[in-house]
Amino acid sequence: MPADAQSTWLMPNSDDEVLLPWLIPDLAERFGTPVPTEVVGR
Repeated sequence: MPADAQSTWLMPNSDDEVLLPWLIPDLAERFGTPVPTEVVGR
């Protein structure tokens, strides 16, 4: 990628802010991985 190009892939999206708090605990449960409560805000 040229140095002057910008990637929108890493730009935050309001839909992501709604999805991530649900997605992280769900994936952790599926894979049997604990998630600290600070991460999910519970």
